[in-house]
Amino acid sequence: AASAAALRRGVAPAPAGAGRFARAEPEASAGRDVRQGRSLAGLPVAAAFGLVAGGVRQRRRLRRLPMMVAPRSFREEAKLKSDAMLAETLSTATPVPEDFEDAMTLACNCVLLAMAQGKLRQQVFYDSGDTDMKLNGAFGTALGFVDGFGNRMAQELKGKGSIVCVFGDMGKMGIAKKQLGELPAEMRLEYFPPMNPRTQMNQGIQEQFDSIRSSDLILVVAPEPEEVCPLMHLCDELDKSRSGTPVVLLNSRLTEKLRMEEVKIAMRKYLSMKQTMVVAFHLQQYDPPQNEEEFMNAAVIVKAHPKPYTIWEDNPDDPEAIDGFFLMDVSASPPRMDKVKEMLKSSKSMYKVLSSGAAPLSKDIPLDRTPGTEWFQMPKFPWQ
Repeated sequence: AASAAALRRGVAPAPAGAGRFARAEPEASAGRDVRQGRSLAGLPVAAAFGLVAGGVRQRRRLRRLPMMVAPRSFREEAKLKSDAMLAETLSTATPVPEDFEDAMTLACNCVLLAMAQGKLRQQVFYDSGDTDMKLNGAFGTALGFVDGFGNRMAQELKGKGSIVCVFGDMGKMGIAKKQLGELPAEMRLEYFPPMNPRTQMNQGIQEQFDSIRSSDLILVVAPEPEEVCPLMHLCDELDKSRSGTPVVLLNSRLTEKLRMEEVKIAMRKYLSMKQTMVVAFHLQQYDPPQNEEEFMNAAVIVKAHPKPYTIWEDNPDDPEAIDGFFLMDVSASPPRMDKVKEMLKSSKSMYKVLSSGAAPLSKDIPLDRTPGTEWFQMPKFPWQ
């Protein structure tokens, strides 16, 4: 459902009946059938009499109404309804993190909260728009998150447990060691052994899996389709042992096109597991394609479990912006990028109307960032 501010500005208007923020059709005015001379010839006599009589009674009440209560203007009513809907929407929206450290703290809290709720298979997505050109784009983006998230989680696990970051092969793990430098004692790096459905388990492979399973939180970094076999083998072993160890997939690409027919059995297992996985954290910057005729601001898509996806427009000059971001949409499902682009385009055109002198309606509505709210509290670990 689109936010009230977005509806007020015409961003991605919801169709009739599409949720509680859908625009309601105006009710027919009292006595409308009588004043407009609508034909009553086709109605039964009793029904026709009731309709006319009802219209007369309503018209009498309308005559007395101004004498009892001074009605608000249409603009005042619209402002009150719009601000009420906006306040309700903001209470469910996920705020944009203030900086990288804030984002990593929020990600850790969300993963731990989902873990405390028994959600042991989780997904995390992070794309700040900045990539290391020396590395593969997706892998380079994931490494930035591993550095911040791993160190932040290690602080929470100090003296209580450990986190292991698992890579697809030894080469990726070697790159990560060079990029990340010295690691805290509670954090270490591992990699999946090469594996397919025909691989015969031996002592070396089993030891690698045992080492991964010995950690208290497993972060699988940017898994590729070829890694679905070792991933599902790890999850099967964890389920059999009932260890309660959470597995978090970071920037997963497992559903991309496969080349090997034999891994499709493992892929079906993964797709079945994915249906029960929770998206603990999602932070993505979307930069729409630009040209000389059409320039649009960037969008930030953020989700912090258990809150829904929230789409913000990066526009500090907007009179209705909150901390430099304008709320465009709140959605339970991940938004499509073409829809986000349409929202940005609509918001840009309506922003011109506001910047011409129209008074903002929602500038004074605060957005609660205070840690300590129910969804933001740091849960205790199962072993505490």
